[in-house]
Amino acid sequence: MALKDCIRNRALCAITGDMSVHVPYRNSKLTLLLKESFELLSNKHCKTVIIANVGPSVSDVAMTKNTLRFVTPIKVGAKQKVNKDHLEPSPHNPATWTNEMLREWVITASRKKVNPELFAPFESGK
Repeated sequence: MALKDCIRNRALCAITGDMSVHVPYRNSKLTLLLKESFELLSNKHCKTVIIANVGPSVSDVAMTKNTLRFVTPIKVGAKQKVNKDHLEPSPHNPATWTNEMLREWVITASRKKVNPELFAPFESGK
């Protein structure tokens, strides 16, 4: 149930472009593990594929209808333009800083008391 809510709310955000949609990934251990797939401003590129298995048999009609009811609102076209502005380095968002930007910040914040070669040899905000 929690996975269904997370997928449905994330798809709703992708369709409408509304960034205020709440994705309840903390409701389950599985969805907590998949947190970065559901985050709206994630640094990781995620592609989600949902395979819906439907049966042609009369005895499977109830389950087939339930599956189709679940999958219908999730269908998002692959041709939709993806906003990647949040992945570009920004001086106001340390999570997007490159290693050079982090080193410059260490030098200015410590007033040249900390050597960035020792403090941040390869780290970046990402």
